[in-house]
Amino acid sequence: MAEAASLHVNLAGEITDGWQQAVDEILQQRQLGQNDRLAVELLKIGSVPPCFLSEWVPAEPLIQGLRNPQMPLRYRLQLLQRLSQEPSLEPRLQVAESPETPSTVLEQLAGDLELPVRLAVKFNPSCPPPLIELVEGQHTIASDWNTDGEQLAMLGQSRWA
Repeated sequence: MAEAASLHVNLAGEITDGWQQAVDEILQQRQLGQNDRLAVELLKIGSVPPCFLSEWVPAEPLIQGLRNPQMPLRYRLQLLQRLSQEPSLEPRLQVAESPETPSTVLEQLAGDLELPVRLAVKFNPSCPPPLIELVEGQHTIASDWNTDGEQLAMLGQSRWA
């Protein structure tokens, strides 16, 4: 109660810029306990800050949460980032297909080991064409039996597997 009062506009003044970030920081610092089942159920009907979802929440409820039209963009972007790092194919494919996926995440997925993910990134309308050209160029060089050692050494430094 004391914290809510200290943040009240009549006491703290109105936050005009960055209020969402301030709220997120406060929520992340709270010891609220972890209740993944409750968070997943709430995700079906409303927005839930990703900080409330532990690392053990499976990908499927998170993908369903992305379909929720009430989910604020900042939370959607956090969920997309999290799903892009899942070991299974389906979540990464969903992220690669989403037009909301930030270019930094698309860049990461452009060199995914799974061909369907790479193709989904390639045909994502938000993907910058120079990124695809770079990945495909590296793949072409790596696949060529006549590539010299110097070029292969440079490819060994690539950010993609």
